[in-house]
Amino acid sequence: MSVLQNLLKKGLIWSFVDNVLLKGITFIVTIFLARILTPNDFGLLGIITIFISLGNAIIEGGMGNSIIRDNKATSSDYNAVFYGNLIISLLLYPILFFTAPILSRYFNNDLIVPLIRVYGLSFIISAFFYIQYSIFMKEMSFKKITALNGPAVITGAIVGLVSAYLGKGVWSLVYMQLSTLVFKVLFYWMFSSWTPQVGFSFKVLKKHLNFGYKLMISSIMDAAMREAYSFIIGKHFSIKTLGHFNHSKSFRNYPVHLLSTVVSSVTFPLLSKIQDDKEKVGRLYAKIIRSMFFIVTPLMVALIVVAKPLFLILFTEKWLPAVPYFQLLAITGILIPIHICNLNIFKIFNRTDLFLKLEVIKVLLVCVSLAIGYFWGIFGLLYANIGSSILGLFVNTYYGKKLIDYSTLDQLLDMFPIVIFASVSYFLGTYALLQSDSLHIIFQLMVGVVFTLVCYLTLAILFKSKSLVEVKGLGKLILKRN
Repeated sequence: MSVLQNLLKKGLIWSFVDNVLLKGITFIVTIFLARILTPNDFGLLGIITIFISLGNAIIEGGMGNSIIRDNKATSSDYNAVFYGNLIISLLLYPILFFTAPILSRYFNNDLIVPLIRVYGLSFIISAFFYIQYSIFMKEMSFKKITALNGPAVITGAIVGLVSAYLGKGVWSLVYMQLSTLVFKVLFYWMFSSWTPQVGFSFKVLKKHLNFGYKLMISSIMDAAMREAYSFIIGKHFSIKTLGHFNHSKSFRNYPVHLLSTVVSSVTFPLLSKIQDDKEKVGRLYAKIIRSMFFIVTPLMVALIVVAKPLFLILFTEKWLPAVPYFQLLAITGILIPIHICNLNIFKIFNRTDLFLKLEVIKVLLVCVSLAIGYFWGIFGLLYANIGSSILGLFVNTYYGKKLIDYSTLDQLLDMFPIVIFASVSYFLGTYALLQSDSLHIIFQLMVGVVFTLVCYLTLAILFKSKSLVEVKGLGKLILKRN
C-alpha cells in the first residue's frame, strides 16, 4: 500500500468514527430535545446562530487552513495564529455584547439579549483550542481528535438533556454548546504537545493573515449566505416558522455534513501534501467528487421519500409543518459536499483570490434569489435556495477549471447518470410508500427507505456505473488490512 493510500485509509476510518460517533450522539440528543422543547425555542436559537456563525467566520479567519497547508509551519507559526485568534475574539465579543439590544428590538424579542451575550462567550472559548485542533488536522491525527472530542460532546449532551428536563427551554441548547466547547479546551490543552509561549511575531502572523484574510472574507460571506434565509424568516415570518426551518436544516445537515466533513477533513491535508503534482491532485479530486455524489444522492432522496413518517416517529406531530421544508432543503443538501470539495481546491493551491471572487458572485446570486423568492413566501425562499445552489455549482466549477483539468461539463456528465438513477428511485420509492399506507408507520418507513435504495443500487449495477466501481474500490481500500 502506498503512503498516500495508507494516510487516506487511516484518515477516513478515524474521521468517519469521529463524525459518526459525535454527530450520532448530537443527533440522538437533538431528537430528545426536539420532543421536549418547542419550535419557538429552536427559532430563538436560529436567530442567535445567525450572529454566532458570522463571528466564528471572523475568528477562524482562514489562519487555521494556513497552518494546515503550510508544510514548513513551526511553533512560531502556531504561537502567532493562537494569539491572533484570541485577540480577534476579545475584540469581537464586546461588539456582540453591546449590539444585543439592537438585535433584540429588530426581532422584537427581549430574550435575545441575554441569549446572545451568554452564547457569544463561545467566541473566546473556541479561540483557546482552535490552533491545537488545526495542528492535529495538519498531522492527520484523527484518532486523537476522536478521543478528545468524544468526552466533550458526551458531557455537553448530558448538560443539554438535564437542562431541558429541568425546564430551561432554549437555554438548554445554549448550555449544551458552551459546555461542549469548555471541555474541548480542557482536553485539547491536556493532550496537545504544543502550548503557547509568551509573545509572538507580527511578521509571522502577517504571513498567515495574508493567506487567511481572503478566506476570512469568503467565510463571512458564506456564513451570511447560509444565515440570510434565517434572518429574513425570523424577521418577516415568525420565530415558530424559523424554528421549523432551522430544525429541518439541522436534520438535513447531519448526513450531509457527516460525509462532507469526513471527506474534506481527510482530503484537504492529503491533497495539500501533493499540491505540486496537479495531475495527481486532479485525478484524486475527480474520484472524490464522483464518490461523494454517488453516496449522498440516494441517501437524501430516501430521506425525502420517507420524511413524513420519519418526522412523526422522531419528533412527534408538532414538527410536521417542517416536513415540506426538509424535503426542499434536502435537494440542496445533495450539492453541499460537492461545493465543499470544489472550494478546497482553491485553498490547496493558495488561490484565495479566486476563492474570494467566486464567493462574491455567489453572494450576489443569493441576494437576487432572496429578492425574487420573498414574494412567494417561505416556499418561494426555499425554491430560490435550490436555484442559487445549482447556479453556485456552475460558479465553483468554472473557476476550479483554472486550476485542474476537471471542467463544469465533466462534473455534470459524471453527475447525470446518478441524477437519473435517483429520480427513478424517488418515484418508485414514493409509490411503494403510498402502497404501504395500511402498515404500521415504522414499516412504512422501512418500505420507503429500502425500496428507494434497492432501486438505486439496482440501476447503478445494471448500467455499470463508474462511480459504483470507484466507491467499491474505496471501500476495499479502507477494509484492507495491509
